[in-house]
Amino acid sequence: IKKLVSILATISFIVVSNVQAQPLGELIPGLLQSHDKIKAAQDDVESKKYGLESSEAAWLPTLDLNLEYGHEIKRKVASESEYGNAFQRKVTLKQLITDFGKTSSDIRKAELDLETKNIDLESAKQKVLLDGVKAYWDGKKLISRSGKVFMYQLFL
Repeated sequence: IKKLVSILATISFIVVSNVQAQPLGELIPGLLQSHDKIKAAQDDVESKKYGLESSEAAWLPTLDLNLEYGHEIKRKVASESEYGNAFQRKVTLKQLITDFGKTSSDIRKAELDLETKNIDLESAKQKVLLDGVKAYWDGKKLISRSGKVFMYQLFL
């Protein structure tokens, strides 16, 4: 039994000592591109960009076209009905001249929201990076300790 334990300990030591982690520098870019927290923060930034564009659009003119075409029947009591075609068109161009600062305030708020989400994105990247480095370091320590434990068992 003692020989069997020694053989198993030796095999375990060889397997553990051959396990090597990838360099940390190779792991970080993939982590920062694929982590769910970072993707969520990037989606929030994209959403706030669209919100800013929407706020800025309030200064742009709007053009409304309304075209109607159809058949028309006019029924009169005293005479015959008249048949014809009905065609109506309406073109409206609107331009905001002033709203006493409301649009400018909305734009500024959207800019600040976007800036906040950019800061949140950087914060998420830093947190994920820190957690990744901690996990990498803990894994390296675990591998190092496992080798020492098996080496200790080998000499028992």
